[in-house]
Amino acid sequence: MVNKPKRPQSPKRLIWVVIFVALCLGAVMVAVMVTSPRELTPQQADATQTQLAHTALNALDSLFAEPEATP
Repeated sequence: MVNKPKRPQSPKRLIWVVIFVALCLGAVMVAVMVTSPRELTPQQADATQTQLAHTALNALDSLFAEPEATP
């Protein structure tokens, strides 16, 4: 029995596969955006922030704070 060489896949088929995968990824992204909560409650925000996040927030606040008047 002689093995026939495999015919390479046509570029059109590869393009359709890429389009299908892109559409599936887009659908998953939309589903995640629709099902995820829009805002965190203050309790959830406090639970998810680490000490480093608090430090960074304090540093940003101090950058934009009004300078105190010296007597």
